[in-house]
Amino acid sequence: MQYQGMNGMTYFVEEQKLASGGEGAIYAVQGNPAMVAKIFRTDKKTPQREHKLRIMAAKKMTKEQLAYFTWPQDVLFDKNGFAGYIMPRVSGMKTLTELYSEDRYDMEWRLAAAYNVCVTVEAIHEVGQVCGDLNSLNILVNLTENDPNCCHVTLVDTDSYHVVTDTVDYRCEVGMSDYLAPEIQKKMGNGVTLRNAPLPTYTMETDRFALAVHIFCLLMNGCHPFACAKQVGDTIEDTMEQKTTTGDMPSVVAPQPIDNIKEGFFPFCMSKPGITVPAYAPDFDSLPPSLQALFRQTFCEGYDDPAKRVTASEWVNALSSLWNEGFKECDKGHKMLAGAPVCPLCQIEKKLERISGKIGGSQVIPPRKSSEGPNPPTPPPVSQEEPVKEFEITTVEWIILMLAIGLVLFIGLAFIGLAAENASESEDNSNKYDSEDYDSDSDSTDDDTSGIDSSWQAAETTEQIFSIDEHRIAKVTM
Repeated sequence: MQYQGMNGMTYFVEEQKLASGGEGAIYAVQGNPAMVAKIFRTDKKTPQREHKLRIMAAKKMTKEQLAYFTWPQDVLFDKNGFAGYIMPRVSGMKTLTELYSEDRYDMEWRLAAAYNVCVTVEAIHEVGQVCGDLNSLNILVNLTENDPNCCHVTLVDTDSYHVVTDTVDYRCEVGMSDYLAPEIQKKMGNGVTLRNAPLPTYTMETDRFALAVHIFCLLMNGCHPFACAKQVGDTIEDTMEQKTTTGDMPSVVAPQPIDNIKEGFFPFCMSKPGITVPAYAPDFDSLPPSLQALFRQTFCEGYDDPAKRVTASEWVNALSSLWNEGFKECDKGHKMLAGAPVCPLCQIEKKLERISGKIGGSQVIPPRKSSEGPNPPTPPPVSQEEPVKEFEITTVEWIILMLAIGLVLFIGLAFIGLAAENASESEDNSNKYDSEDYDSDSDSTDDDTSGIDSSWQAAETTEQIFSIDEHRIAKVTM
């Protein structure tokens, strides 16, 4: 497929798709493996999208900046007009959610990624741009161990960014509610969406809110800062159960994150009757006091005054200090920040131990006390059957039995005599076999045995192609 750029440059695009989505498909560019082409569906080829991409492509980024975000490089046209755009190619990276949803990534991994996310958002803001839809699926991270670029972060889907010029605002029309700042949440509903909500919608301040959500999730065992749980006594129930349970149950229901965001209720430092933080989240005081203050500044003070939210640059400075302080391990081997007052994972374990009844909708069986000992074995059931009667035989039955035994002995002796005669004849015939038959069989047997031996040796000497090396995360560049 052939396309023309804004300045007349010709691009030859492969026929086979690399990926596809709701807006269009991604294709490789012939002769330029560092770039790909995004070709939009017919209904997405609007004049407004074309103008927006022209403005973005005209704003040239440095090579370093392009490593942080896939900024449009050129706008593509075919015989029918506007078709798509050219952008940097990204491969071998995972979404941010995989990092904080997998137990194998410890605090060192997560802090490195959190720092790099902040650096990337800072780079966007330094050129005067707004991300807008800064959800976890649009943030990619290199999770390849022992890679020089391990934990490198790249932002994708930048064509949806909120672009503001002196005369026109090109809206970001998409967003995930868990990352939308309260001032946006309050504008939506009753037919009002991001496409028609009163401007401004996305700003640098809303980016800072979403950025703080990601940092919190990374450092707090994947828990959303506005997630909470229903508590009745010592019982904590998860949100899904609260949404589906009916009948005579307590009326207190844990709000969803979107509800808490709208109301400015930050459950990790605010309280409501019957509401607590999720069981899988460590307590807020497991974070160093410096980080606690930054989260309060963003989620509490920044609720009424978005300008007070912590900037990407401020997060970079705070997290770089924590990185330089290093890490420590608790008695159980959990890695945590050197400045953490308590181990967050041990805190979660203790929390679960204290909770009786339901956790996440499932029953918890308390451990057996050592003094109780194992349960005694159950004795076999006593049989209730009638006792077996002794065998009785009459004189007539005895005579018949003896005659039958004699007949069997007679037949057996006759059979033995016949077998002896046949064996003598067989011995005479065995001398007629040629010795070459035995040699042939011997050779065949040796070949089979040799084949088995070589296969076994191959199985023993073949080494495994995988090994587990001690991972080292690439040093964060300060």
